[in-house]
Amino acid sequence: MKIVLSDPKENKAHNIELDDVKAAVLVGSRVGTSISGKDLGLTGYTIKITGGSDKDGTPMRHDVHGTTRTRALLGKGQGHRQTEKGIIKRKLVRGNIVTNDIVQVNAVVVKHGAKAIDTLVSGE
Repeated sequence: MKIVLSDPKENKAHNIELDDVKAAVLVGSRVGTSISGKDLGLTGYTIKITGGSDKDGTPMRHDVHGTTRTRALLGKGQGHRQTEKGIIKRKLVRGNIVTNDIVQVNAVVVKHGAKAIDTLVSGE
């Protein structure tokens, strides 16, 4: 599993590969929840999960509850590209709980630590 960690302070995104132990910390958490970065090797940081996608590229949505993939009727947001105003479509999306099927987790830094993310990631 990998995590794409956006840092609004630096205007930069970091791609971090997680091993099975660190990925187990994310499994079971919902989109929108904050977790401690200490479990991921980022001491002092607080991270908020904003989304993700599975092995087939199906995006996660915060308003679809559960862990399964479902065909939801969408008018806007993740998983729907609006070409004309007012058009709704039934699209395949995944629920808001991170499982082992999720390949990429998107997150944003809420609270910064003492050291920079680059030094913590490269030190592993």
